[in-house]
Amino acid sequence: MPNKNQSFFQRFKKTIIGSIIFLLLMLAFANWLGFQHVPMHVRDLYYTITGLFHRDHSMDNLNEAQKAALKASDTVITDVALPAPSEPVDTVFLAARIKSGDYTPPSYKEDLERTRKTDFSKLQKATAKPTDQEVEQALVRHYGDELINLLRPRHAHIRAGQCYNAPLQPPTGHNKEVSRVTCMVSAFNSKNQNIGNIEQPLGIIYDFVKFDGDSNTWYVTDFSQTIPYDYKLNKR
Repeated sequence: MPNKNQSFFQRFKKTIIGSIIFLLLMLAFANWLGFQHVPMHVRDLYYTITGLFHRDHSMDNLNEAQKAALKASDTVITDVALPAPSEPVDTVFLAARIKSGDYTPPSYKEDLERTRKTDFSKLQKATAKPTDQEVEQALVRHYGDELINLLRPRHAHIRAGQCYNAPLQPPTGHNKEVSRVTCMVSAFNSKNQNIGNIEQPLGIIYDFVKFDGDSNTWYVTDFSQTIPYDYKLNKR
């Protein structure tokens, strides 16, 4: 039984010493790992746990109408009078490439001309949009281990650029979209370096959608409209 006349340190000496040793071990491990990498690894652990959990279970929690709507949304419904949406084009890069006089594939000139003729004035910047974390989780749910195995060795994470409101697609069954936005996405490594579209399956543009039966979760699908190239996201 502890002696009441003993000091606080004497009564809890073992606990205090044990806590100090544990703290020193943690600091030593963090120093060995590199303090600058600790937040990244904590984030990796969080994304892995939450991303895998959502990938494994969120689709199971959808009713059949929601699953059908998400599957149907992968085939974008567009007005037949409108041209098919195209990926954003870096017109600065293309113009410089053409001006250099080096061989330039005909598609480069076509892409540059098409983009210059595209009217972006009717696009509306989205205020309700997914966070970078929600974007990555949506992509992980969509692509699964293929994307996880692509990002993890590079210590990479996904960021979204400016998002634009996109027209809601017609409901499938009793399910209805409540939000749809189109965004460019890029991957960044632990040094905050933009590694862009590192390789398949990752694309550079997607639509992110919410359904009325699961309004807290963003899902990813094919992009439904043409948006301008996001130079702020992809600054070099």
